[in-house]
Amino acid sequence: MPWIVKIKKTEIKNLELMEKGLRRRVIEILHSLEEDPFSLPYEKLKDRERIYRVRVSDIRIIYLVDKKRRKVIVLRIRRRRKAYRGI
Repeated sequence: MPWIVKIKKTEIKNLELMEKGLRRRVIEILHSLEEDPFSLPYEKLKDRERIYRVRVSDIRIIYLVDKKRRKVIVLRIRRRRKAYRGI
């Protein structure tokens, strides 16, 4: 059973503004999250329960995992220097 992936509207806008090749790679990662959010080379954020990140070049995809509901909520798709602000 696939996972449900929700992406915040602001992050969809960030994705649309990315260079085409980078955007394609990020979209591939997002599709992988539907299959299994733990199959990627992810890292759990320190001091944050259920929040993980995946690196794509200088981009960070930061997401929250709700195992009970099999839901992934993408919180950030941003360059590293801005990705962790407010998390």
